Amino acid sequence: MRRPEAALELMADLHEAGLQLHIDDFGTGHSSLEMLHRFPVDAFKIDRSFVHRLSSGDRAEELVRAIVAMGKALRLAVVAEGIETPEQLAFLRSIGCTTGQGFLFAPAVTGARVAALIGTDLSSTTHTGPARRTAATELPVG
Repeated sequence: MRRPEAALELMADLHEAGLQLHIDDFGTGHSSLEMLHRFPVDAFKIDRSFVHRLSSGDRAEELVRAIVAMGKALRLAVVAEGIETPEQLAFLRSIGCTTGQGFLFAPAVTGARVAALIGTDLSSTTHTGPARRTAATELPVG
């Protein structure tokens, strides 16, 4: 971030105007713990690379569990990106991650189609095909 003070001021203004701010791709690149501490954010999105590795046995489950717990402790919403399999969905539900997005729910859509999907419950929808990003959906726990 080239001008963090200017970004902070702009984010504060947007937040005061009622916009919710989310950190995208949390856990990679510039999406750091410092951003959670410094900026007025309401949520963060767990990078899909963590979700993708959930079944790999390389500590991904522990990392995702810790990230979700941290979000809860900070009273921030946590969105899991890139959910592609029922197993990933089941794990995320089991650790209390209540919002997610991914090709399991629906394929990527055009901007024109987004308006029709806003407010649509995609939690019982599954789709097969190549991985893509989609709109976030609530993950029913029951």
